[in-house]
This record gives sequence, structure tokens and C-alpha cells, in this order.
Amino acid sequence: MIDLKLLQKDFEGLSKSLMRKGVSETLLNDLKAKNETLKVAKAAFEELQAARNAMSKEFGVYKREGKDINELKRRIDANNVKVDEALEVQRQAQTTLETLAMSVPNMPDDSVVDGKDESDNVEIKKVLTPKEFSFKPKEHWELAEQNGWIDFERGVKLATSRFSVSFGMGARLERALINFMLDFNRERGFEEVSVPALVNRTAPRGNRTTSKV
Repeated sequence: MIDLKLLQKDFEGLSKSLMRKGVSETLLNDLKAKNETLKVAKAAFEELQAARNAMSKEFGVYKREGKDINELKRRIDANNVKVDEALEVQRQAQTTLETLAMSVPNMPDDSVVDGKDESDNVEIKKVLTPKEFSFKPKEHWELAEQNGWIDFERGVKLATSRFSVSFGMGARLERALINFMLDFNRERGFEEVSVPALVNRTAPRGNRTTSKV
């Protein structure tokens, strides 16, 4: 999900970048409007919360001085209802904004060229020369399927397209490549980290703007 803090800080820059990826101006304006709605909701909640804090201090003074607290208590109770309502409005505005933001692609790097599809990609450099064969070579996935090392149909059933299930030598080769990558990069300063296989709903969304209560 795009950084909502950046949306608040630099909407024009964000819009310019996302339009390079085909995001419509209508969607961007809707995103901006929902962000403004959230800002208004947060301000209203924070104002009511500040009033609650002030009245709580006043309540303590009244108690120490032996003053009648009935009227103040009535105001505190009424304000608490408004605080709860404002918090719910803020939460709904946050959810609405995040739902829309989830439909927006990530921003492209400034170095990435604009293009409609892969045919517009720019070749940066070539490494080595492709080996020539006296016969028509098979693709790696053809050889893997032929040897029973990979199953694309099961991968699609378990996940979605472009996924596969590896068996036997295919699974060992995949693990060996992962270990090689980790070892190669660790020797060059990469710090290996093992994280939970499952994450909560908010983790993949990146930064949040909801105030903690």
C-alpha cells in the first residue's frame, strides 16, 4: 500500500508519480478527498479528547476543594459519548481511505522508464553470451515437468497462477538456491532475519496514520 504519510505531505508529487503507472486523475482526487475527510475526523476526535483531559483535571480540583461535581460530571459523561462517536467516525474514515489506497499501485522509481507493457523495457546491459546448441533446447520448466520435479496445476490450486509445487530434486534445488543466495549475501554484509510466517492484517499495509488511544 502507498505511504499515507506521503499522501498528506506531497500529494502533487505522489499524483505525478502514480499517473505514470496509469492511475486516473479521478481516483487520485478521490484518494485526496478521503484523506481530507480523515484529517477532519482526526482533528474533531483530538479536540474532544483534549476537552476530556481538561475536564478530568478540573474534576480533580473540584474533588480536592469540595465543590459540587454534579454539573461537571454531567458534562464529562456527555463529552465521553461524543469522544466515542468521534473515534468511530475516525476509524471508519481510516478504513475507507486504506481500502481505496489498497487499490492503488506502488510508486515507480524515478529511474524506471514509462511504458505500456514489457515491450517498452530498456535493456541496461548484457552479462555473458547465451550458449548455442546444435539442437533445440527445452525450457527449464519443461525439463522439470518431464522429470516430475514441478507441478504447476497443484500450484494454481493452492495459490494462484504463476505458482508451482516442487518435488524431489526440484524441491532440493530450490532450497539449495535459497541457501546459496543467503550465504552469498551474508558474506557481503547482509543480515539474515527470520520473521513469522503469518502476519497481522495491518503489517503488509505499511505505515498507518490512526492515532493510538
